Amino acid sequence: MDEEVANFYYPSQPIEVRLEKNTNGKTKISIDNQELLVSTDLLLNMILSNSESFFKILVNELGLKKYVYELKQIELIK
Repeated sequence: MDEEVANFYYPSQPIEVRLEKNTNGKTKISIDNQELLVSTDLLLNMILSNSESFFKILVNELGLKKYVYELKQIELIK
């Protein structure tokens, strides 16, 4: 989130997700007209951790080796 606001649509759903930088190291998450204020560091760590778990399942359990690159990128970010 280099900018102050990021918008995207939840996969397979017509639901907009909005991330907005707030003060004091917080990020406001808005999903389907519901809002939550969370620690930006915690949010980013959880996104990375869960993304890593997802791609490890694809690579290690399903044998989809084409996602090894994504795992390497996640490791570099961490």
